[in-house]
Amino acid sequence: MFAAGYLAHSLMPLFSANIESDKEKAAGAASRGLTFLLAMSLAISVICIPVAKDIIVFLSTEAFSAGAPIIIILVFASIFIYMNTLINEMLIAKDARRYLLIMAISILAFNITANIIFIPIYSFYAAATLTLLSEILIFIFGLSKARRVIPLKIDFLRMFKLILSAAISIAFGFLLHFVGVYFIVGIILSIGLYASLAFLIDAVPKDMVKDYLISIRKNG
Repeated sequence: MFAAGYLAHSLMPLFSANIESDKEKAAGAASRGLTFLLAMSLAISVICIPVAKDIIVFLSTEAFSAGAPIIIILVFASIFIYMNTLINEMLIAKDARRYLLIMAISILAFNITANIIFIPIYSFYAAATLTLLSEILIFIFGLSKARRVIPLKIDFLRMFKLILSAAISIAFGFLLHFVGVYFIVGIILSIGLYASLAFLIDAVPKDMVKDYLISIRKNG
């Protein structure tokens, strides 16, 4: 979450300065930012999905291993959490706080009501699933509003490349787990494959990665 917040915050001055005067520039930065955040969040998927149970056992005990599906559901939720961070910054720059407040209250009401109904039946599986659904709703409504503010275009080609890279790397992670590779080694190899594939097929704007790393170094 730090990475998502840092990137979104770093783009805030650009949004504030250009969201009215140069909508195309703001839209271009937002499009590249969403792609970069998707890349970050998919890295979490590559790390967690193949070895969710091993991670739980490593951090706690075998008694909590039944929670592995919950980790996977929340991993998918993190994809939308990451991108929602940037969309919220865009809307704040546009001074759409009233819209954000109404959206937040509405989705909170949905989440609380649904939790009251479904948690007694499906326990923590319901809580995790409703968290995912809430983040999807925030993304849909937030993106809809953002596209009315600036001519935001989603880079579907790069996003497809990222999803493909992640899917291949997750399958590779499952294979390593199946043949008995220690899960930490499997994570390192899987994330290495993901990064290599994403780089080779130009799934992430390389200039943005470079700028992001430079900004971290300067502020580190």
